[in-house]
Amino acid sequence: MLHSAVAAGDLPGLGDALHAVGGSSGNIGAVRIMQWCAAMRAQTDAQLLGHGPRLVERMALLIAESRAVLDRYLGDAQRTAPRP
Repeated sequence: MLHSAVAAGDLPGLGDALHAVGGSSGNIGAVRIMQWCAAMRAQTDAQLLGHGPRLVERMALLIAESRAVLDRYLGDAQRTAPRP
C-alpha cells in the first residue's frame, strides 16, 4: 500500500497508508513506527514527494526492527508462561 502510493505519487493514498500503518502500529505497541508515520503525515506534499523511495526503505527498516522486538517478546512470554 505504501510502496504503490509512493511509486504512483499518490499523496492521498500515501496519507491513508501512513494513517493506517501508524494506527495499527500503535495498537500493537510499535511506537517508533507510529511516531514516524505521524511525523511523515505532518510534512508537506512537496516534502513527502521528495522523500520518495526512502519512505519505503525507512518503513521496511522500522518494521524489521519492530518485528525483532515483538518476536523476542513473544518468545520470552512463551518460555515463561505456566505449563498446564
